Amino acid sequence: MHPIVAVRSRRGPGADVSAAGRRGAGRWARAARALVVACGLLAAAVTSACTTVPSASEPSGMPRTSGAAAAAATAAAAATAAAAGPTGPAGQTGPAGPAGATTGGSAGAPGPTGVGSGGLVRSALALLDRRVQALATDDRAAWLATVADPTSPDGLAETAAFDALRLLGVESLVAETAAYTPDLTAGSVGEATVAVRLGYRIAGFDRGDRSTLRTLRVRRVDGDWRIVRWLGPGDVPEVFDLPGLAVVRTERVLVAGPGGLDRLLGCLADAEFAQGVVEAVLGRATPVVLVDPVSVASAAALVGRSDPSGLREVAATTVGPRPAGTAAVADRVVLNPDASVRLTDAGRRQVLAHEFTHVTVRADTRGELPMWLSEGVAEYVGYAPVELAPERIAAQALDRVRSEGPPTALPDGTDFAGTEAAAAYQGSWLAVRRLARALGPGRLLGFLTELASAPTGGFDALLRRETGQSEADFVAAWRADLVARARP
Repeated sequence: MHPIVAVRSRRGPGADVSAAGRRGAGRWARAARALVVACGLLAAAVTSACTTVPSASEPSGMPRTSGAAAAAATAAAAATAAAAGPTGPAGQTGPAGPAGATTGGSAGAPGPTGVGSGGLVRSALALLDRRVQALATDDRAAWLATVADPTSPDGLAETAAFDALRLLGVESLVAETAAYTPDLTAGSVGEATVAVRLGYRIAGFDRGDRSTLRTLRVRRVDGDWRIVRWLGPGDVPEVFDLPGLAVVRTERVLVAGPGGLDRLLGCLADAEFAQGVVEAVLGRATPVVLVDPVSVASAAALVGRSDPSGLREVAATTVGPRPAGTAAVADRVVLNPDASVRLTDAGRRQVLAHEFTHVTVRADTRGELPMWLSEGVAEYVGYAPVELAPERIAAQALDRVRSEGPPTALPDGTDFAGTEAAAAYQGSWLAVRRLARALGPGRLLGFLTELASAPTGGFDALLRRETGQSEADFVAAWRADLVARARP
C-alpha cells in the first residue's frame, strides 16, 4: 500500500521533482527506450487490435471442476493491445490445446434436481464445468447457455465476464463448491445460492491460481438450473468483473480497466518505466497486473474494503492471496484514481515502482518481512531514480525527530497508520538505504528472501553474517543518522 501522503513532501517543489525525475530518467535509458517502442506499437495497433468488453449494468474439501484452453498467439515483444485471445505461455492447470474439463460432477446440461445439497452441488458443478469448457474453447454461445436471463442486467454482467476473461488471457478456471442455501421466498424453491471458491490465472502474469470466494446464485429455468449471477453483493470483485473492461499489455505489465484506451496507455507508460526501475535495483521484476478502476469506490471494492474513505489518501494498493509459507503467485496492484491523479508524473512512477517492488518481493519470499523492511525496500526502489537529497525525501521524518527526538526502534505496524505514517515510511526508507549500502550491489533481494524464511530473530543473525554488524548496532547507526540529518 502506498499512501499519497508519503509523496506529499515533494509536492511543494513539484517542478523540482519533475525536473529531478527527468534528470534521473537518463539513468534508466533502457527502460525509457523500451517504453517508446511499446507505446509506438500500441498506438499503431489501436484500431485493429484493441478490444474492450461492452459495459453491462452492475447488480446492486469438495468436488472440483477445472480445464484449460489452447495456447493463444504470443503478444508482440514490445507490446500489444489485447484482442481476441490471451498472450504469454499456456496456462498450467490443464492440458495444452483444446480440452474438455475434468469435474467431480456430471458434464453437460444439468437435469432437474431436488433441493438436497448433493443434487444442487452436482448441478452447480455441471454449470461451472460448462463454463470451463466454454472458456477453453472460446465458445461464447455455450457460456450464454449457462445464464438464467442473458438480457437482464445480471445476465449482461455474466456475458461481459466471459469477454473479460478471454481479453485478460485467462485460459482455465478451477472451482470448488462449499455450501448452498435455498430461497423459499417464492413459495417453491426456485433459486438457491452456492458458495464457490473460484481459481483462475492470467497467462504470462500469474504463476499459480488466484483464488477468490464467490456466491453463485442459480435459478430453475424450464426445469434446469442456470446461473443468475456468480458475484454476490458481499463478494470481493475481481478485475474481470469490471464493466467495460479494456486491456493493454507488454511482456511484464498488463493494465486493465474501464477508463478508455488513452488512459490505459498512459498507465502502461508509467508502469513500464517503474518496472525498469525495479529490475535495475533488485535484479529482476516480476510481471505485474495493474488494475485502473474509475472511482475510489471501485478501488475499495477490489481490495476488499466496504468503506472507501480509508483509501482516499492511498494512491495504490497491492493485494493477493498468500497462504502461510508460500510465495505470492497472483498479486494485483489496484490504483486509486482519486489519489493518483493528484500526483506529479514523477510521483506516479514512484508509487508504481513502490507497489511493483512489493509484487517482486512477495513473489520471491515465502514469509512476511518486518513492516519497516517491507515498506522501506519499496520506498528505496521507488525513489531510486529521483535525484533529491535525503533531507528532502525524509522531510517529515526529520521534522518529527526535531520535535520529539529520534525513535527508539525501527517502525512497526502501528507506525504506518494515522497522521504519522509518512514519517514511518521515510524513516524506513533511510534504514533500508543504509542496509542496501552495507550489503553491497545486487544483494538486497537475496537478503530479503533468506530473511523471510528465517526464524524469529533472524534479522540479527543474518545481518551479522552478511555485514558484520549486529541489529543493535544497525539501529543505533540509523538513529544517529536521523539526528545528524535533522540538524539545521
